[in-house]
Amino acid sequence: MNTTMTLEQLPPKGVKREQAILALGKEEANGELFLQLVNTEKGKCKTAAQKALAQLEYAPAAPLWAKLVKGKWMGSHIMSDACSDCVSEQIAPVILKTLSLLLDEADTKPLEEGQVEQMNFCFHLMLGKASPKMLEVYRFLAENAERIGHLKHTPFYDGDKCTTWHISQGLGLYKVKPKEMEKIPALILTASLIRNPDTRLQALADELYERYGGSWLIPVFMKAIITQPKEQVYETYSLLLGTPKEIYLFNALGMLDYRCYPRTGSMNAWGLME
Repeated sequence: MNTTMTLEQLPPKGVKREQAILALGKEEANGELFLQLVNTEKGKCKTAAQKALAQLEYAPAAPLWAKLVKGKWMGSHIMSDACSDCVSEQIAPVILKTLSLLLDEADTKPLEEGQVEQMNFCFHLMLGKASPKMLEVYRFLAENAERIGHLKHTPFYDGDKCTTWHISQGLGLYKVKPKEMEKIPALILTASLIRNPDTRLQALADELYERYGGSWLIPVFMKAIITQPKEQVYETYSLLLGTPKEIYLFNALGMLDYRCYPRTGSMNAWGLME
């Protein structure tokens, strides 16, 4: 279905105009129109145009993504659902630099609430993106998983004992205990595979499991669920039940519907019944 449209064909204003912009789909031919709308629209219609444009591999928009990622929310409300390499390649260097600085800070003192929020924005923006520069961000997190496991934060409210983390930007991981924080990089890759099973992310899962083992079994198992017949998955991974590695299988199963947690209330994102 051809969803290309001219500026004159869009509804004149309001919700209908916003919805029409979002409904244009991923036709590359709409890139020029979306970029024009980004520069001329205001409010929700401008946001709709930015979100639509972020889905496209449209090179002229690259400076926009480079600018947005340096903003207050790192453009997460615009680019978090985008999986395009055009977006990914522009924002990955900023994400890498931000995470590196945060981990360096955390080596000497607990992270403050604003810093934790910034870390969450980075994690949220990574989801589903598989460009070469973003793969380097995943590798950086894998190399520093142990440091992530030792993160501490300041109290966020009266009575906060600082014993849990909320990695809630897009991942839906709540009440994460410090001993589980080391799994966060592997869970980000797992969620990315669910959102966008790009072959580059699949290869990365294998690479990181071969190099680091442990929790990197989570995305490897998810890759198998996505790409292999269920009988083959069962035959291979049921052998791990009853072994120390079974927790990673439960973690992966808990991530299958990660966008709905914890609102379903029946199972948390660690694959454990509540």
